[in-house]
Order: sequence, then structure tokens, then C-alpha cells
Amino acid sequence: MRQSLNLPQHHDPQETRTASAPYNFVPLPALVATAVSQPDHDQAAGLSGYFEVKLTTKSPLYIRGLLTESEFQRQEEKPDLDGNKVDDDTPFRKQVKNKPDFFHYGNEQRPVLPGSSLRGMLRTLFEIVTYSKIMPVSDALKIFFRAVAAESQDPLKRPYLNVIGNNAKHVQVGYLEREGNTWYVHPAKTMKQVDSSLRNDRYLKVKENSSTKINIPGYRPLNHKKYRPQIYDVTFKVGRIRYTNTKGEIKTPLGATEIAPAGARLPYAGTLVTTGNMLETRDTEDEQDTPRRHVYLIPERSGKQRIKISGQAVDDYLAALTPFQKEKPFDETMGALQEGRPIFYTFDDRNETEISYFGH
Repeated sequence: MRQSLNLPQHHDPQETRTASAPYNFVPLPALVATAVSQPDHDQAAGLSGYFEVKLTTKSPLYIRGLLTESEFQRQEEKPDLDGNKVDDDTPFRKQVKNKPDFFHYGNEQRPVLPGSSLRGMLRTLFEIVTYSKIMPVSDALKIFFRAVAAESQDPLKRPYLNVIGNNAKHVQVGYLEREGNTWYVHPAKTMKQVDSSLRNDRYLKVKENSSTKINIPGYRPLNHKKYRPQIYDVTFKVGRIRYTNTKGEIKTPLGATEIAPAGARLPYAGTLVTTGNMLETRDTEDEQDTPRRHVYLIPERSGKQRIKISGQAVDDYLAALTPFQKEKPFDETMGALQEGRPIFYTFDDRNETEISYFGH
């Protein structure tokens, strides 16, 4: 049995506690220092010496210890601390790998800082005081940000709203077309162009708990245990729908009363798009409860002239594809860029003739 240590216990932070990151955002120097050529790592040349460091623990510090050879072997064989097989129901602290001891050199009651941690800390300080060069990770631009619910003082809030507008009023929707290596978007009809009784919205939000009938073979609702994003070519009807809002009030707005496959030949044509349900990483096979409540019905393309997507925007998008954006229904190499598929887009405020921002 592991010896019990008199160690500090975890306490949740109080609401009045303010987080700080004092070592972030070290400004770059105005001076560019030219580096001299360095010998290869297999040569001992130049100056040598040592650092004498005094460390003061200004805040609680924890560096996890290593597993012993026997503990590692047990972890590989998967028995827990009681000798039982490890499975999804095994408590966290019963798993051999979740050893809470501090790093030490043989005496659990004398924790130490490993040399690799000291080296990393000293290297970082050395890079700062010597104006060390920051190496690029990639030539591709992969900096994206969202500030949907950012506070008003957030420096990203205003630039984000300048692009998408309040309530995403600047965001348009259309259908993709490819010509060689150039991508274009054909704007979709507005809902009012589809049916004059509807508002001039860019698409319809379809509430899954409403009276709308979604008669599509293979369609998976947002709470389906094997849910995935979906895209369907559809036809639909328009009329009064019925649903109960969060206040228990019954609402009867105009909307899509029935949605069926394209071959059903209902009055209007479009595309039904479902988003991620925010539960993609759950391992459970049980019924889930997603905070998402809507899927989206996009009308067919209008007769408006197609709009070119910036080549730089396409390159940046492809360079930054995530694993999720390579899974079905997206393309493994092109993500959301698939001819004929719907896409959301908006313009740079300095250029409204070329699409600068887009997303599935």
C-alpha cells in the first residue's frame, strides 16, 4: 500500500478569484539580433559553464512522478490496483496509470523538480533575454478566431462583428461551383423569393420539436445516438407549424410543414443541412441530450451572378482543415468545398466583389 502523505488538498477556486497569466504576451524586441553560426550538436565548441539558480515556489506546484517498471507492466496488462480488469467503469483512482505521487528520486516524502523541467524553464528565459528567433511552424496562415459570445471589452469582439454583423446579418448562403482551381458561389434564393408569405430570411430554421414532418430515409435527429452532420437535397411545403417554446407557450409561425427527398416533388426545392450537435466526442451509446434545437433549410440557387471566392481564403481553409472537417459528409481533402454543396459566406468590408470568409 502506498504511504499516505500530508499533501495539500484541491479546493475549487472562489468566484472572486481572478485568473492571471503573468508570463504570457512577452513583447517582441525592436532590435533584431543577428545570430552567429553554431557548431553541430556532435561538437563541443565555444563557451561552457553552469547556471546557479535559486527557486522560490510562489504558487502551488505539482509535477507528476513516473511509474515504476512493475507499475508500468501492470498498466500494460490492464489490471487495476485491486487486480481486476480495467474497463469503462473502473474508478479513476483505481487505475495504475493515475498515480498521484510527486516526482521524486526514491523518497516519496521528498519531492524534487526534474532536470528536464528546469532545463525548459531556463531555456525559455534564455530565449527571451537573448532575443532568440521565433521559428515559424508553417508557411500557411492557420489563425482563425470566433467571438460569438465574447464580452464587449474583448479585443476580438469588434473585428468579428464587423465581418459577420450582429446576429450574423452579413452572412449569406449559396451553392459552390468549381472552374479549374477557382471556386465560386451561386447565391441562394431568399425565403421570400420562395414563397411571398415568408419573411426575407436567408434560410429557414427548422425546430426538431415542432410539427414539421421530416420524411427523409436515413435521417438522424440531433439526439440520435449515432448522429452525424448531414446534407440532403430536398423538396418542401410551406404553411403554419406548431411548437411549444421554453416558456410553455404554443407558437404557430409560418415555416416548412413537410420536408421530403427531392424526388417527392413537393412545391419548393432546397437543401437540408444539419450541424454538429456539440456531442460528437461523447463515448456513450445512450440517448443524448443536445443543446442544439434546429436544422437548416436552404432554398435552391437564385438567378444571381456567381461570386468568386478569394484564392487565398481557399488556400488558408484547406491548410487548416481539422479531422472533423475531413469526415463525412465533408471531403477528406477538400472539407466543405464540394461542387453543388451549400456554403455560408461573407465579404471583407474593403472588397464586396470577392468572398473572403466562408464555412460549412
